[in-house]
Amino acid sequence: MEERRRENIISAGIVLISIFSGLLIQLLIYKAFDVRLKDVPIILLAALWIGFSSVTTYIVCDLEL
Repeated sequence: MEERRRENIISAGIVLISIFSGLLIQLLIYKAFDVRLKDVPIILLAALWIGFSSVTTYIVCDLEL
């Protein structure tokens, strides 16, 4: 029971890390290239967010916590 709870907490942490890291990576890219957020199409925002979040999730899952 305790092991299952620990796995759930780790899974929730991975989800939160992937969501926020996808947004953070985009923010850093936009700041580096001096792009205003309102000039970026919503489709591009969503696609990059999903892509960067997926890469982060893949990296974190490979760490085998």
